[in-house]
Parts: sequence; structure tokens; C-alpha cells
Amino acid sequence: MRFQKYFFFFYVLMGILYLVADAQATNTLRILTKPLLVATLLAYFVYGTGKPKSVFSLAIVGALFFSIVGDAALLFEGDLFFMMGLGAFLLAHLFYIRAFLWVQAQGGGMRFSPIASLFFLLFFVSLMSFFWQDLEDMRIPVLVYGLVISLMGLSAYHLRGVVSNEIFLLIFIGALLFIFSDSMIAVEKFKHSTVALPYPRLFVMIPYLLAQLFLVEG
Repeated sequence: MRFQKYFFFFYVLMGILYLVADAQATNTLRILTKPLLVATLLAYFVYGTGKPKSVFSLAIVGALFFSIVGDAALLFEGDLFFMMGLGAFLLAHLFYIRAFLWVQAQGGGMRFSPIASLFFLLFFVSLMSFFWQDLEDMRIPVLVYGLVISLMGLSAYHLRGVVSNEIFLLIFIGALLFIFSDSMIAVEKFKHSTVALPYPRLFVMIPYLLAQLFLVEG
């Protein structure tokens, strides 16, 4: 347990260092710290669960691995790196969905909530409506990504009643924070000329860091 605390403190330290480096545009420190963030959570997860063998463990490892790839890609400017990051995080979300569906299956089968489904459908439609005119040739990739993050949130919600309330809240809040962070990336990328966020990187990174931590803890 004590050794696991070291992972947590290292994660917090790397997060603070990255946020400081990002605010001061210190690229060397950004490049050194950002990939270590989720890599620390990956090491923490593997240390806590042992060698990944189950579908669930492999899916979480896959989600964290592709999150690391996405983090590394988004360190750099340009549409190519943005698309690489988008693709990597798309795979990360798909792995999280796979993990959540596996937990549902172990708990007696797939769940379906009409109200939650309607909520995430409305979120998806609202999100696409908000960005649509600004996307241009990115419409299809962002449409697919928006659908996947909505499904990730819905699949996280469907863990309600399958796992304990504490674990459910960690996972669901983590999923919502991840979706919020992704939405802020889209605002920064496509709406920067019309939506002025104070400290936009903080709106992206702090929810993202909390999201990954909550999902792994859950």
C-alpha cells in the first residue's frame, strides 16, 4: 500500500510540473513530463493488479497505453499530430468501453437506461451542432469521436448497480471529466476565435488528469 502511494505522489508531482511547464511554454519539460503522467497510472494499475490476463485488465492497459500515445502526439502542433492524437484517444475510449461492457457482462448482462441514453444522445447532438460550422474537413473524424465519447460515458453510467456506489461514482465522474476535457480541446482547436477561455490549457489538463486517476482507481 505504501509503495502504491508513491505512484500517486509521483503522478501529482508530474501533473504540477507539466502544468507549470505548459503555462511557461517550457517545451523541454512539457515533453519530459506529459508522457510520464498516464505512464505512472499504467505502472500503478499493473503493480496493483498483477500481469494483465483478463479482458478487463487488458482493456484498461490498452486504454492507458493509447492515452500515452495521444498525450505524446498532442504535444506538437499541426493537423497531422492532432489527427494522431484524436485516433489514439479514440482507441483509448474504445478500450474503456470494452472494459465497462466486460464488467456489465460479469454482473449479469448488458444494461440499458432510456433516460441516460437520451441524455448522452442529446449531448452528442448538441456537441456536434455547436462545432459543426467550424469543423470543415474534420467533420467526419470529430463526428465519430463525439459518438465514441458519448458511448463511453453511457457505458460508464450503465455500471450503476453492477459495482459498488463508490466505484461507480469514481468511474462515472472520471468518464464525465474525460468528456469535458475532450470538449475543451475541441473548443481550443475549433472555437478559439469566438470562445475565449481563461487559461484554456487548465480547462483541458486538470479534468483530464483527474479523469484518468478516477478511472484507474475505479
